[in-house]
Amino acid sequence: MKVLLVHPHAAEELIFKKVIGLQMQPIGLGYIASSLQQNGHEVRIMDMPAEKKDSQDFIDELKHYRPDVVGMYIATYRSENALKLLEMAKKTVPGIKTVCGGPHSSMVAEELVEESCVDVVVCGEGEITIKKVVDSFNSGSDLGNIKGVVFKRGGSVVATEPRPLIEDLDRLPWPSRNLFDRDRYRLMDHLNIATIVSSRGCTYGCNYCTVPALYGNRWRARSPMDVVDEMEHVQNKYDPDILMFLDDNFDLEDDRVWEICEEIDRRNLELDWGCLSGGLQDGKPGLTKRMSEVGCRVIGYNLETGSQKSIDTLNRGVSLDQAREALKLSGDLGMIRILNIVIGFPGETREDIQQSIDFAKEVNVEFPLFFLPTPYPGTDFHRTAKRQGMIEELDWEKYTTANPVIETEYLDLDTLRSLNRQAYRECYLSFESIPRYTKMTKNVIKDGWVGLKDIPQLMVGGGIMFMNITRF
Repeated sequence: MKVLLVHPHAAEELIFKKVIGLQMQPIGLGYIASSLQQNGHEVRIMDMPAEKKDSQDFIDELKHYRPDVVGMYIATYRSENALKLLEMAKKTVPGIKTVCGGPHSSMVAEELVEESCVDVVVCGEGEITIKKVVDSFNSGSDLGNIKGVVFKRGGSVVATEPRPLIEDLDRLPWPSRNLFDRDRYRLMDHLNIATIVSSRGCTYGCNYCTVPALYGNRWRARSPMDVVDEMEHVQNKYDPDILMFLDDNFDLEDDRVWEICEEIDRRNLELDWGCLSGGLQDGKPGLTKRMSEVGCRVIGYNLETGSQKSIDTLNRGVSLDQAREALKLSGDLGMIRILNIVIGFPGETREDIQQSIDFAKEVNVEFPLFFLPTPYPGTDFHRTAKRQGMIEELDWEKYTTANPVIETEYLDLDTLRSLNRQAYRECYLSFESIPRYTKMTKNVIKDGWVGLKDIPQLMVGGGIMFMNITRF
């Protein structure tokens, strides 16, 4: 069968795109594509934000390609646009089957099937389930025999038994990167970026995160050999400026990361890469240094808050002093550091938020990013916020972590919006930020990550970033 997989627009550009010029491949669709191709199906991917495609382009693609199935990735803030596209698909191609997946789809599956033009929702991990769904469409067999789906039979919504998590991730085919236009994906609006996933899940179980809501507090990892095999493949075939790991917690198991580093070194891979680290608790000095030696150039940290009171309330298991040490270490190694901070948790006051802003300014990382707490459907945070009457915004498109959604006992929506703007302006639009970016530019040139010829384009990207921040 012919399948068109679609990554729809969000209502507005996301923080990562606005602030650090990051446009990443929707690698999950790459995994779905490779699984379908493995079963002999023909697949195309349409990444609408990256390709700058609109609804008319989507309709034109439907008319030209005539797919049997359209599969839509739906995150909460993409849901309205996604459902409009599925309605267009039904009108444009008679008899087309509509399937959706992704975190939002999984959390509100029955609602989507009952109230929209969605034929089937694939819940949770989709690689195995989607093959069975498309094969069922092809053969006319009963969807009720497939685990992990929600669909409508007659006038009733049917939810089948959940599909167990995939235990051996090494058995999955690598994502079909050839279906993406590699020149569309950038970091800092200039550096060509590819993405990779080496593990799934997280053990921390934060109540506002969709990961434990979907997968429980479990973490599964690919073998170091399989990971480095894919890294080498990406380097040889696509030669990106940087390869970013999209794991929720790349370095949860130190020994595995050590083995990955040793294998990179053994093969003499000269590939710059980055990851999201959980290593704020102890700093992991030896491991961080080793990662730097074998090409790690970008490292992200989820601190969540710069207020010690909020850290204690959230039970993060880390002190601000530990965070300072870890951030200093990676900074001394010349890494570009991304620090993720959430401001406006229930119980926080203006003073608590100012402490987070002040902490970000003190540690002086290259890219501090500020997010507003967002109660995504299916999370404990959403259930609690709804029960306590804190949710003030009901439009799913606003659930981007950049728009205030909940009011707390201390902070209303306008105040939260103002504080979020203040955080970005204090950290980016100040004289103190100039040495930070001067040092970063020197480091990336010294390390050979970029050449002098790249500087004009990086300056253009930086200018765009600062223009975006002034509009916060």
